[in-house]
Amino acid sequence: MSDKTLNILIAEDSKEDADLLIHLLRKNGLDLHYYIVDEKREMQKQLENQEFDLVISDYKMSGFTGMDALKLTKKSDPMLPFILLSGFIDQEQEVKILEHGANEVLMKNNLNRLPFAVRRVLHEISDKKKLQKLIHTKDKLFSVLAHDLRGTLESIFIMAETLQNDVGKPSETDSIQENLKMIANTARSTNQLLGNLLNWALMQIGAFKPSFKEFNLEKCIQKSIEINQTKASRKKIQIHFDSPSIKVHADENMLSIVFRNLIANAINYSNEEDSVCIDIEEFENEVEVSVIDQGIGIPDEIKPQLFDPENRPTRPGTNQEQSTGFGLLICKDVVNMHGGSISVESETGKGSVFTVRLPLKKEQKKVEADYS
Repeated sequence: MSDKTLNILIAEDSKEDADLLIHLLRKNGLDLHYYIVDEKREMQKQLENQEFDLVISDYKMSGFTGMDALKLTKKSDPMLPFILLSGFIDQEQEVKILEHGANEVLMKNNLNRLPFAVRRVLHEISDKKKLQKLIHTKDKLFSVLAHDLRGTLESIFIMAETLQNDVGKPSETDSIQENLKMIANTARSTNQLLGNLLNWALMQIGAFKPSFKEFNLEKCIQKSIEINQTKASRKKIQIHFDSPSIKVHADENMLSIVFRNLIANAINYSNEEDSVCIDIEEFENEVEVSVIDQGIGIPDEIKPQLFDPENRPTRPGTNQEQSTGFGLLICKDVVNMHGGSISVESETGKGSVFTVRLPLKKEQKKVEADYS
């Protein structure tokens, strides 16, 4: 922990005791900023206005108790570490405090243990956060795989059914060849999708290094259209795309996830015989890609949730297409990784416009996924 400055909130009504524990921590190599509070309202204000790495609280203060401090801490952030100090506490009280979420209880006559307790507690919380992130990533990946792979496999199933009906009919030779070609392309795309999603999962835990290279953005989007063509045909939706040849420096495979998801969403929330348009506009330092539909739109109360990992909407499409709500979160992750942004404009009953902005020059960013 010596390489990080800790931000510590201390609940203590004795300046001498507060000075002593600060001295002990610094003497043992812990670099820290600290704030001292001695009443409930001030502690609540500090927790609301700042991010802390640790809370240390006395058990008994005038008009304010360690249990009060503990409850405020866990209400603010259940994962925020809390260490309670006491001159005397019985076993029953200690058990109760630990049950309410305290990470450590120390006697004031044994304060020399405090620096070691701080390091241990912070290490444990760090491990818990890493595990929580892995679990969220796993759950998210499984959900997306179930949703997206089901969609592509369903397309293969439909085309295979058509082939069965056409076999033996000389007049349908061209149709059979076309369906076989589409099945092969869809299977290839499904395999690529699986690889891309696995790369995205690795990206969440910092184990994936994007492959940035220059490529034609128009061709990347065209491939994403082809992947969604069967879905569009079933709803008699026309996809319009006419783009100038624009080259970007990015990870083509990862960006294909973005456009595939946005086009699929546009189809899902469009009515039969609607149109979906994809526009590209180039500026001096960036390029904008807009996916525009004429569908059911997005209610105002849902818009703030679209990119919220904790409260994502899962509305069915116009033909009851199922949604996990994770697709847009992945889009946001990938676009952020490229130093870009994604936004939406929509009105109920009047369609939606999702716009992706990407820098024309390489601007890779480290992704810190917010799924905790």
